[in-house]
Amino acid sequence: MSDLSDLQAKLGYTFTNPMLALSALTHKSWVQEGGVGPDQERLEFLGDAFLGYAVAKYLYESRENDGPGLLTPKRAAQVQGATLTRVAEKLGLGPMLRLGVGAKAQLALNKKVLEDSMEALIGAVLVDGTEADAQGVIERLLLVDMDLSVEPKSSTSVYNERWSKLFREAPPKASYRFDGPEDSRTWWATVMMPGGRTMESEASRSKAAARLSAHTLALKEWPAEISQEPPSVTDPVAPK
Repeated sequence: MSDLSDLQAKLGYTFTNPMLALSALTHKSWVQEGGVGPDQERLEFLGDAFLGYAVAKYLYESRENDGPGLLTPKRAAQVQGATLTRVAEKLGLGPMLRLGVGAKAQLALNKKVLEDSMEALIGAVLVDGTEADAQGVIERLLLVDMDLSVEPKSSTSVYNERWSKLFREAPPKASYRFDGPEDSRTWWATVMMPGGRTMESEASRSKAAARLSAHTLALKEWPAEISQEPPSVTDPVAPK
């Protein structure tokens, strides 16, 4: 368990129940191919939720003069996939993950597995210890060195970069639907996901907000294993 000892030293946290850490490092593909579980998905769910709260709390306490308009994009920058992936790589999570054959082969191209594992690890600390323990890990890994003056990338920018890097072509354009009179319309956007799925936004007050919402949700559901063949699209994505 030397790898776990190294990981705990980097986290600044020692697990009372090391099996929780092991579960956080176990991808569902490992279990599906006959490996011993449980997998990380329940811990990932918990870690994802707590991460948003912890970052919001930190920003609220450290940026007393900033309103929601300034705090929201800063929070988004710290919980987005690119940030979590960078921290996971710094911790050296990749070689420690228990992955199925397909997920292991895709790891170099698709870093969603690292993002999910980072969230699962936060969830494992929360279950094993206390909220203060999990908050401390998040602050040490994600927040202490955060440059709050840097403008974060939008979800749309990250989505476009991921798609272009994976398929070496521009992503399909979003499609839109709306409801209500012209002066008070509610908008929804739909974007394409790898594998041919679509993702629809939350109800929004503008096309731009709907598009941003759709891209944010798409990044959260970005699949762990992706064919490098882009989905076939003859027209802009059809609304649901």
